[in-house]
Amino acid sequence: MDLAKIWVQKNGETGQPHFIQSYTQDAGRGKRERVWVSERGNFFGTFVLPFPFGMEKRGDISFLTAVAIGDVLKTIHPSLNFQFKWPNDILISKKKVGGVLLEYLEGENDRSFLSIGIGLNFISHPDHIPSTCLMDYMDTVPSLEYFRNLLIEKMFHYYESWVTHGFLAIRTLWLKRAIDLNEFIQFSIGNETIRGIFKTINDNGGLILVCQDGIEKTFYTGEVFFDS
Repeated sequence: MDLAKIWVQKNGETGQPHFIQSYTQDAGRGKRERVWVSERGNFFGTFVLPFPFGMEKRGDISFLTAVAIGDVLKTIHPSLNFQFKWPNDILISKKKVGGVLLEYLEGENDRSFLSIGIGLNFISHPDHIPSTCLMDYMDTVPSLEYFRNLLIEKMFHYYESWVTHGFLAIRTLWLKRAIDLNEFIQFSIGNETIRGIFKTINDNGGLILVCQDGIEKTFYTGEVFFDS
């Protein structure tokens, strides 16, 4: 993410997209500033993309990125049964294999960018959380460079589609792989935990939860936990 900020400071006036790949990280972080374990041999990359919309559309990019990653996973392993967890995780067998982290950046001449950090466990994963890696499901994993090239192609495809046609198609693709859709979940926001049915996401990526009293609530921040 720091490299993304530096790039925007130096090149932001061009308004061009950019990609940065790292082979290890010494200060990786995830959602809510949690430590992001960054072992060599796993995939770490950051897209810097122009952001031509209002802040209410920022969350779209998490879903767009998940769909792009999903397309690449289907290419390298067609039978891999992965799922998406709201708003920014990739799971296999309910274990985290990857995630996305967004950061809003301002460039020159009132140009705005989103820094999209992507981490995917290729050959190792942390033991202190329910997580996994691609090596557990494949005889051999692709090279990081091959994965990168496929991902760049898919990201730009979906990004251009989103800018031109909006979020609807991406939303539909994401929901096809959404874990616990139409099932009970535990939703945590602040110090409150709410149990309800994960109904869908709206046009801005907000999670629509049908609470136990039948009232629908929409959330843009918070964390989903599997229902016990």
